[in-house]
Amino acid sequence: MILYLTNADTEVLSIALVHDELDPDLGEVRAASLEGFGDGVDGLDRDDLIAIRVLGGAKALGDEIREALVRARARGVAVAAFSGQADFDPELAGISSVSEAILAAGQAYLISGGPDNFANFFYFLSDTVLLTGIGFAAPQAIADYGILEPYADRGGSNNVLLYFYRAHMVSGNTVFIREIADGLIAAGLNPIPIYCYSLRSPAGSDPREFGPIAMGADRRPAAVVATTLAAGSLDADERSWDASATAVLGVPVFQAIVSSRSRSEFEDSDVGLTPLDASWQVAMPEFDGRIITVPVSFKEEVDSGLEVASAIFAYRCDPERVERMAKLVAAHVELAKLSNADKKIAVVLSAYPPSAPALEMPWASILPNP
Repeated sequence: MILYLTNADTEVLSIALVHDELDPDLGEVRAASLEGFGDGVDGLDRDDLIAIRVLGGAKALGDEIREALVRARARGVAVAAFSGQADFDPELAGISSVSEAILAAGQAYLISGGPDNFANFFYFLSDTVLLTGIGFAAPQAIADYGILEPYADRGGSNNVLLYFYRAHMVSGNTVFIREIADGLIAAGLNPIPIYCYSLRSPAGSDPREFGPIAMGADRRPAAVVATTLAAGSLDADERSWDASATAVLGVPVFQAIVSSRSRSEFEDSDVGLTPLDASWQVAMPEFDGRIITVPVSFKEEVDSGLEVASAIFAYRCDPERVERMAKLVAAHVELAKLSNADKKIAVVLSAYPPSAPALEMPWASILPNP
């Protein structure tokens, strides 16, 4: 019996997609998100092997899970703890009972991602740790970036690049991206969804030559919609924020907010977005010069029909919010087609905290009389 724990819901979704096709000799395979798994920690010792992957490294493990893993090891359960990043994590290796060689080889499957790689990841661990003889294939490479079908061949004008994380692509969690793309089509735009690890080019490289950016530039976009996090970085020498990653495209970049809450949790909250969402998807993207739109998608529990996990979550869009975001993008695309003589400029004054004197400044002190 194998249990896979992760704080990346996309991985649980990948396992759900392949679960019914796993070799019966593998035995029972369970998967669950670390979030909210606290009630199940006392039952960890009923598994033969626990594989756990942690985005954020060992420091992201709660004390309760960490202590439960120690107890499971003491009772003879094999533990393999993997980093959520490509780098080897010695602290997670210390939590593991398997060798570093097994951890390194298993990590290659997780880095590649996708349902097929997860199946062979389980076969690999079963054969090398539990000494079964199922057999396993080497990790299958999946492109670091590319275009989501069938939008690649739509053609036309008013091209809008729609950037999203590769993890969603390999896990099959693309329903919300298709919903956003369809909303852009309804607004008269031509979406080109591009999946990637990140929009941040390697340090010291030319952003124009970075794969996802170069692929987008070749499509001559009129705008960009990003569901990814900020792509810029702090330039310590200049003491400024370097937003050149997406600025090189020369078009407006819009942030489509993907809430980590469900729609009902969002509506019941007094503040809407969580502090983390507000930081990562509002404040930080503003440093990149992105135009912040609205939360268009929410994290919902979905019925996969599989008895693979306590809960499976995926992103689902709100049609009205997608329409609102798409109309804003379309308006900017049309604005760019006007000559400067036909454009109007508005000066919007605001003050926080609200202060009446701060808003009583006459317009003449901002713009001189013509």
